[in-house]
Amino acid sequence: MKVKIEHLGCKLNQAECEDWRAGLAEMGYVSVSGDDADIYILNTCSVTSIADAKSRQKIRHARKTMPDAVIVAVGCSDKEALQKCGADYSFDNVEKQELIQKLVDLGVVHPDASIPDNGIRTRSMVAIQSGCPHFCTYCIVPYVRGKSVSVAPDTVIDQINKRVASGYKEIVITGTEVGLYHSNSVNLQTLLERILAECSVERLRISSLQPFEINEKLLKLYQDNVNLCRHFHISAQSGSDRILDMMNRHYDRDTYVEKIGLIRSMLPDATVTTDMIVGFPGETDVDFADTLSLVDDAGFLKVHTFIFSARKGTAAFDFKDRVPAPVAKERSAILREFAEKRSEDVKKEFIGHHADVLFEQKEKNGLLSGYSKEYIRVFMPCDESFINRIVPVKIKKLHADGVYADPAL
Repeated sequence: MKVKIEHLGCKLNQAECEDWRAGLAEMGYVSVSGDDADIYILNTCSVTSIADAKSRQKIRHARKTMPDAVIVAVGCSDKEALQKCGADYSFDNVEKQELIQKLVDLGVVHPDASIPDNGIRTRSMVAIQSGCPHFCTYCIVPYVRGKSVSVAPDTVIDQINKRVASGYKEIVITGTEVGLYHSNSVNLQTLLERILAECSVERLRISSLQPFEINEKLLKLYQDNVNLCRHFHISAQSGSDRILDMMNRHYDRDTYVEKIGLIRSMLPDATVTTDMIVGFPGETDVDFADTLSLVDDAGFLKVHTFIFSARKGTAAFDFKDRVPAPVAKERSAILREFAEKRSEDVKKEFIGHHADVLFEQKEKNGLLSGYSKEYIRVFMPCDESFINRIVPVKIKKLHADGVYADPAL
């Protein structure tokens, strides 16, 4: 039996999909990427109205291209709307926690589908937490994900060891709000210490953190452990204190800059990526200029840019002084172009230096591509035997959205 599992949105959704693939593989199901699946599962996203629309579009497309497949929709998007689009079954975020068992109970999944899974494994997401209590004014996630719930430390350790035994070289720790992890008196710091001590993982990466979760103790752990990837994704969302306050982000610009400075001082070779929202209600040209200046000052490796999306049920949905769509779109284009130039400056600093790269795939031009510990995309001419190997390289020049490298001598 063949199953196609896709996700939209966050890394937590991606991690959940990996758990389902692993569970179904143990039952003998083969994961496929084409339209010849017997079962199609979509982990939906509702963080923006665009994401919601894409979720419904995916279900309609699956019903059209796989008319005989069982279509299963799970996650944040509205269950009834997904069923109207063609889903045979739909489950919310509470129900998804036992998705495979529910599908077994419904007779959709059979525990004896004995076909091996021969996929290549490189990087795997492991979810340690779900839910968020912060209630940023623009964000629907606390309403659809609920309060913070953490996975037991022993379960996390067991999941990671199983992934490593299956051939994964890099584990990405993810969740709705990873820094909130707390289970049986174990916080994120102590969990990382346990993972590093009890798991033979070659690379360990944290998906994202909040500025107020960055501290010297955490960074010291990075200094002492080469297995921890020196890349931090720290959402800023705006460079304007006025907008950050309206967003209910729980920090100001100075605090954010201070945390970036702490990372630079303790881990000079680390990179930082971020998220920015433009067009938030009331955002002025001055506020937008503050965002551009933060991007310039922080030196981000990458900026994920989003145009504000009004989500019904959030506080910002009722905010007045909406930014006209053409203005928001123009600001998004300006920010993207500016951030890409700043990103090139960051990558240029690595030219001539060595890096360890986990190669993941072959590109159409024949080069292999993968990521360094600093999350820089690296392209190199080598054969496919290098896939799923961590290889020392020397960075030579900028290339595409990353850098070009040669094998290190």
